[in-house]
Amino acid sequence: MLVRLIGPGGAADPAGLPSRVEDVAAPGPGRPMAFRVVAPEYPGDLVDAEDSGPWMLTWVSDRGRWELPVRRTESDDPGPRSWWLTPAGQVYRNQRRSFYRAHCPGSVGVDVLADPFPTFIGRTLDLSEGGLRCLLPTAALDGGARVLVRLSFEGLSGTYPGVVVRSVRPLRSARVAGWHREAAIAFDDPEAGGDVLRAFVVRLQLKARRLSPP
Repeated sequence: MLVRLIGPGGAADPAGLPSRVEDVAAPGPGRPMAFRVVAPEYPGDLVDAEDSGPWMLTWVSDRGRWELPVRRTESDDPGPRSWWLTPAGQVYRNQRRSFYRAHCPGSVGVDVLADPFPTFIGRTLDLSEGGLRCLLPTAALDGGARVLVRLSFEGLSGTYPGVVVRSVRPLRSARVAGWHREAAIAFDDPEAGGDVLRAFVVRLQLKARRLSPP
């Protein structure tokens, strides 16, 4: 897998240094999981980078950009110049979206604007003024499909034309009977209903904060 490494404080290159995972060592008693990656090259790399803090291992999948704090470890493993890395925190997804999204469980209608023009009733996962992510009871939905999204719940009502930007199998936690596709849909014109959707997303966030534990 191709990855990038970001040094402490953005050392060497704030955007990250290109690398590749060469091997994975499974965890054992008293031994964490470890990754062997190709040592990245950067200006001045005749002197090895200082290990003054955790590095960030990043990679991209069809679900977004993932980041994992790691630390370099010593190893006697022979072979090409490489680094062994062990996790120094939890892996998390960094979406870097243009619009803030809020968790929004509810019902959504999706009309596919192509013959035979099917209509699917799905379940929303999150919502923003720029689009939404939802679960649909169909496997026959590809990225690039033109759709019409119909929202009607909790005081929000509207129809929004858009395009499917991602259509994948649902995550394991969402794989229940009837849900066969997770679709990310981008609205054609975020400005058209932006004020209404933005206010609705803010209300969802405030509600979530009120209901969250202290």
